[in-house]
Amino acid sequence: MAFNGALENAENEVLVILIPFLAQGHLNPLLHFARLIVSYNIPVHYVGTITHIRQATRRYHNSISNSNIYFHRFEVPPFVSPPPNPNNNAQSNTFPSHLLPSFEATYHLRDPFRQLLHSLSSQAKRVLVIHDSLMAYVAQDATNMPNVKNYTFHISSAFYTSLHFWEKMEGPKACMSRFLLWKDVSLVNSWTSLVLKVSSTNSVMAASTTKAGPLKVLKVGLIVKDCTLRNVVVGVSVVENAVRRLMETKEGDEMRDRAMRFKNVIHRSMDEGGVTSTEMDSFIAHITK
Repeated sequence: MAFNGALENAENEVLVILIPFLAQGHLNPLLHFARLIVSYNIPVHYVGTITHIRQATRRYHNSISNSNIYFHRFEVPPFVSPPPNPNNNAQSNTFPSHLLPSFEATYHLRDPFRQLLHSLSSQAKRVLVIHDSLMAYVAQDATNMPNVKNYTFHISSAFYTSLHFWEKMEGPKACMSRFLLWKDVSLVNSWTSLVLKVSSTNSVMAASTTKAGPLKVLKVGLIVKDCTLRNVVVGVSVVENAVRRLMETKEGDEMRDRAMRFKNVIHRSMDEGGVTSTEMDSFIAHITK
């Protein structure tokens, strides 16, 4: 990447601390982000519990043994880990309440993180703390130190969230009329944060290929099962019909062609000078200036 040479000595001046939320869908994106940052010769310190660091590293598909990523495995009090509730309504989008004990364990990370932050801030000219939006409690002490800057990492991209909000509010006119009727301050704040939100490229790409995106925008997907019926087993005939439609019809040929063109666009964006590479270069320039 373009900044590798220019930042040859950046590791002596700048370092980054990443604080992911303790769930796989949050651990993995920040680990990918860590790999991007260390490619610019900037050391990254990745914070979590012993259990969740082990989970993140074992499930990561690339080798990180020789990278410039330092894992800080903090101990937390033991917590229960019950199995998922088998009686959840198959037609409801039920919150995975069995994970709550592990989520609550994050409260115990503030003190060890503060100690780590004090130690690292004395070793570097500048420390960047990038925490998951659900880990603000843990990272709050980073706002009180002169050579530390605090950033929030949102797993869902601003683009995806705005489209989701647009659909819920049924377009711009309905959106604005309802916005004027809102009395709940939290909803207004959510709208504000929606506009200000900045996400990593990895998150943007994940969001652009989920939910209605492939069907309505990209036109590279087929409906096999409604996502609200996530606990309902899909029948063999349903899968067979979808595959035949994709492989044996003109509609399927067009979908595959669009999917290939979409893949090529993504790959070009990751090349040097592409939009993904350029945005990452811009971010690194910002945190090292």
